[in-house]
Amino acid sequence: MLDTIDDIQAPKRWRPKRRLSIDQLREKFPDEDACRHFLEGAIWPEGRFCPHCGSLHSSPIRGRTARPGLYQCAEPECRRQFTVTTKTPLHSTKLPLWKWIQGIYLMLESSKGVSSVVMASWLGISQKSARKICHALRLLLSQRHEFGQLLTCTVELDEKYFGGAPRFKKSVTHKRGKGTAKQLIGIAAQRLGPVRAVLLENDSEANLRGFAGSVVSPDARIMSDAASGYAKIGKDFSDHRSVVHHKKEFARRDDDLDDVVHSNTAEAFGSVLERALIGVFHLVGKQHIYRYIDEAIFFRWNQRDAVLDDDGQLLGFDKLPFEDQLKKIARRAPGSELRFSDVGGICSPEERRQQTRRGRFRYLPGCGWVQLKGRRKKGVRTVEPVTPDDATRKAFWSRYPEQCAPKLKYRTIDDSVLMPGSIIESWEVK
Repeated sequence: MLDTIDDIQAPKRWRPKRRLSIDQLREKFPDEDACRHFLEGAIWPEGRFCPHCGSLHSSPIRGRTARPGLYQCAEPECRRQFTVTTKTPLHSTKLPLWKWIQGIYLMLESSKGVSSVVMASWLGISQKSARKICHALRLLLSQRHEFGQLLTCTVELDEKYFGGAPRFKKSVTHKRGKGTAKQLIGIAAQRLGPVRAVLLENDSEANLRGFAGSVVSPDARIMSDAASGYAKIGKDFSDHRSVVHHKKEFARRDDDLDDVVHSNTAEAFGSVLERALIGVFHLVGKQHIYRYIDEAIFFRWNQRDAVLDDDGQLLGFDKLPFEDQLKKIARRAPGSELRFSDVGGICSPEERRQQTRRGRFRYLPGCGWVQLKGRRKKGVRTVEPVTPDDATRKAFWSRYPEQCAPKLKYRTIDDSVLMPGSIIESWEVK
């Protein structure tokens, strides 16, 4: 018999680790030099290299006028200057590095995400700058870095229709379930492990088989709902179990199986996407859905460790420390760039070059498709006939939905009629 109350030992209760506060973050990164040194150690863990040619030989540029962290490649064929942010999403940024790290901290520590409007008010920057920080971070979290690792053990499969009501239409909603115009997302979630999600055209057997075969190991046991597509592809794996939702069966135990049969983990990830859309972003364009999926996968799911008790029961999840997540993100930075597009959006440098090239193509009455070559600042351009591809035609006519070509008020050098080969001295598009 216990003599005193002190001899009674209460069971230890698990608590998640305390997260890094904003004051502690400022202590770790007190100035720009501390931010730059951290990024250099994270991006160049094995030594500094030139982002232009990949050479390992470079030297710092010192002097009163040289900015800190500027280096020059030692290769005779290159000899170009660079910093730790060159050819990364931070390329040519005008914001202090502390603003970038603070924005990354806000996104990593949030439960469902942060909109660019809220981040702009917190950081004291413009909404455009905050939007670029958000999209730059989503670019670094792309699943392409992890798609070579197949999911094993018990994997749950599910699909999710993602999106809100149609734009510019009042009191109109999408259909529920199959047949809706929303974007279909395929989800594969490993029990107590990572998750993979991709955009699918439809829920046909061919699409589901291709998705499951690319992310799930053939030795894995898959679990899903009673959709017919999963029943057909289940033969490609070691085992397949399903639950019948329309019969109110959401979980069950089989005598020959240790695990509980359910697809609640995959559905929980779909719920995370839905709550982020409803509570944070409100509207996501189809061309950017994959970026928000990468954010949800990396931030909310894959950057945490399962905590089990002595009996193997799940107690909870602990997120990785902020510095470890930041280092993992920074290692993916070289070679990833973002630019503002011609229409105010976010795109890659290659997409920006294509947009610039397409912007020079025009359809003029009497001339057809032409390209205006030359410098507009000097007021002289040459009209040359071209044959644009389908993407260029679509990009041009998207600005003129009624298929009505813009009128061009012009004046040629010799006051002749506009035709291919003419040299335009001045013009104005109406």
